[in-house]
Amino acid sequence: MNTNEILEFANAHRETAVAVLSALVALCGAFLASRETRKQRSLMEETLRQRLDGASIRWGDEAIEALAAAESLEHHEIHADAKADRILAAQRLSALADRGRLFFPNYVGANKGDQKEAAFRGSRPPILDALIFAHFELVSVKDGDQIDVDFLRRCRRLVVSELQDHLDPRHWDSVIERGATKKTQDHTDAERRASTLRAELTSRRIDYFEKKEQP
Repeated sequence: MNTNEILEFANAHRETAVAVLSALVALCGAFLASRETRKQRSLMEETLRQRLDGASIRWGDEAIEALAAAESLEHHEIHADAKADRILAAQRLSALADRGRLFFPNYVGANKGDQKEAAFRGSRPPILDALIFAHFELVSVKDGDQIDVDFLRRCRRLVVSELQDHLDPRHWDSVIERGATKKTQDHTDAERRASTLRAELTSRRIDYFEKKEQP
């Protein structure tokens, strides 16, 4: 096919060529737009995660400080306002537990607590269990008795461990190749530890819980 024949063929099929070229341009544009949309969606998701993590960290800071403050009450048992201090500390822990439900919702299943409000149905996650158990430790202690500081300290450590797992700093360690990925049994281990704390609290404060709902 010589040059004249090629030109004649191009002229005869000009509209088809333009249509094909336009389709290719449109396809490339759609591909680039889709790629940009995915990038924007990924950026929005990461921004949302950072905001939620920031709120979780602020809540966690308060929870850890409240538990540490509760531990320090051991040194104020002889103070005239010791009981009032315990009540205020217990109220703070209870409020923090409820605020924590915004980040750590109950596990819903087995129709547990269906008669309760939506946020309180199901089973509490271990991180909120720790706060509730510490609350009960403070409100159930009798005048003149000593607060079990070791129990409160283990509650605090459970909160720290679960908050760390929630924020997943190991994820960022793995991204920059600075650490190992988190273990799959962490959640089960936390539930076992929370169960141990519950059993210990109930047995030690049995007089209190005979008249109250189990923690």
